[in-house]
Amino acid sequence: MLNDSAMLGAGIDYAADGNFGENDQTYYGKNGKALWGWNCGSGQNYFQSGCTGSGAKDCRDPAGLVDGCPDYRGCCTVPYWVGEMLSALLLNAKGIWNHDAFFDFVDRWMNDSLPDASGAQNQFVTYIWNTYRSSVPVITPMVRNTSSASQTPVFKIGADGTVRALNAAGSGKIELYDLHGRKIANVKGRGCFLVKSSGMVTRLMAVQYHF
Repeated sequence: MLNDSAMLGAGIDYAADGNFGENDQTYYGKNGKALWGWNCGSGQNYFQSGCTGSGAKDCRDPAGLVDGCPDYRGCCTVPYWVGEMLSALLLNAKGIWNHDAFFDFVDRWMNDSLPDASGAQNQFVTYIWNTYRSSVPVITPMVRNTSSASQTPVFKIGADGTVRALNAAGSGKIELYDLHGRKIANVKGRGCFLVKSSGMVTRLMAVQYHF
């Protein structure tokens, strides 16, 4: 499952609003801070009424300056994201997830920088967070050939998203394509892509930390 190209490409293919609550309810505000709140469009009644009255409880600040109302955030979303976010980091899948605001907001929550921050949903997740969050391994971005049983690294991704050969198996001219067959200049932010090397096209999985 973890090497399935469709699964690896979900962060790219389903990046638009309306697919994942974790992404829909986290975003970067005008000051660059990761904030909480869903884009409710014109239905901002509850937020604009000082978090009282009727209306959706998870709308974002239309100005993008502060977090949305705390009602739904503390009871039903963020505490349950903590283990999910840490698991993604430990799997080295932040780049594949393709929505950094989610990770940055959970860090804000767990660092008690929100007045209503209540931590993780249970003591076990809290223990795992306290044990591993500060020691998440930074793995050098590497591409592995998923058609090889040995999973020997063939290519390496640079900080700018370019790909270069590591050994003879990856020698020759390298061309990059997205999963729709469109040629791309680099693989920055992509969870899965195609590499054409020496006339052969191979589907690859990108093991990414963060670019």
